[in-house]
Amino acid sequence: RASQHDLDERDIQLTTTLASQLAIATENQRLFAAIENQRQTLQSTLEAMPAGVLLLAPRGNSLLSNQRAVDLFGGGVNKALFSSNTFPIYKLGTDELYPSEEFPTNIALREGAIVSAENISVEYPDGRRVDLLANVAPIRNEGGEISSVVAVFQEITELRELEKALQDSLSETTALYEANRQITSASSVSDLANVLVNQLLSLMPNQVYVVLQEGMDRGPLQTRVVAAWPESYAGVTDVDLLALPRNLLMSEEPIIVSNIDQSIGFLDQTLEFNMRLQAIQSGIQSFASIPLRARGRTLGWFAVVYFDKHSFMAEDRRFMTAIADQTALALDSIFLFQSTQDALRAVANLYRSSRRIAEARDLEEMLETIRIELLNFNPDRVDVLLQRTQED
Repeated sequence: RASQHDLDERDIQLTTTLASQLAIATENQRLFAAIENQRQTLQSTLEAMPAGVLLLAPRGNSLLSNQRAVDLFGGGVNKALFSSNTFPIYKLGTDELYPSEEFPTNIALREGAIVSAENISVEYPDGRRVDLLANVAPIRNEGGEISSVVAVFQEITELRELEKALQDSLSETTALYEANRQITSASSVSDLANVLVNQLLSLMPNQVYVVLQEGMDRGPLQTRVVAAWPESYAGVTDVDLLALPRNLLMSEEPIIVSNIDQSIGFLDQTLEFNMRLQAIQSGIQSFASIPLRARGRTLGWFAVVYFDKHSFMAEDRRFMTAIADQTALALDSIFLFQSTQDALRAVANLYRSSRRIAEARDLEEMLETIRIELLNFNPDRVDVLLQRTQED
């Protein structure tokens, strides 16, 4: 029969120690499980965030990251932000790589400072770049030492594109406003043509022409060059002396050609071939010709000419269309004012002539009055014939 004996003090101490260790192990297991649950909860929360989030150790290695951060910086970000497998990081708007020692996360680790709203740019393998907004803050332990930093990166590419579009729109609106102000301030055809040329020079052409049809309401129609650039065209009034052929310049439809080798489309094929050949022989590679139309009438045209191939952007087309409409309205107002002045002068002259003839005391004085009035038309000869009846 097995011997029996009582538990001594050593047995009790061993049992107590084993129980204590088992309790500690159980508690550690519980704590580890709680921490893991908290970590998974935190990871799930980070994954649901639209921004990229990184938790970095004091040495710069990654402690925690979400998938968005991996998408923004590459798979290497799980090791460190500037590891070999992360995408290149640039200073926004430049081709200058961001120095790692100046990066917001390293500043926060080194200086313990919060870095807010820092703009950076990341280049993907396909050459595309995305703009990011970085916000970084240090995390301190109970002793006040930096234990880690948290960095949040928000993609702002669309925001930057929207800002650029708004800025471009504002610049375009400002340019059109200034152009309209100068155009409406012009008091004569000459002033208006010079303003138009100066505005069109913002498109950086090699040549600018302004051609008008004058005398539309006052007699024979005359087509002439009223303004041109460069100065070598000073004094040129004949349209046929311009580099751009007449049929391409004086069209009832706008013509915008970025490459003279391309078909213009609505001209007769033979005419178009000859006109394009003439333009090419004059060194023209690109041009735009816009009619100035008001009240259903073509008052003139302007043209910008390039000796190299030039792509007309959408904003260039909008600018030319808007400035053509504004110029046509101003030109129509000037022509209308001139016609009104001519009509008033004609009425005044007719009244004066009628009064002088009526006041003539005899036939000789009446004939002299008629002769003097007719001389206002600058004739080469004046003949006044009278027919006498038998009663006379």
